[in-house]
Amino acid sequence: MELAQFGGVDFERINMAPLNVLVPETTIPALPFLFRSIAHMRSARA
Repeated sequence: MELAQFGGVDFERINMAPLNVLVPETTIPALPFLFRSIAHMRSARA
């Protein structure tokens, strides 16, 4: 993850769970059944 922050790699696939403690907003994508459909998810943008 640090390499992506400093430009060593352009793209990284990570598990967001370790970030939940540091950045509580990262728990939102992990909540099951939060949205009824893809359209509902897209309409919920802040």
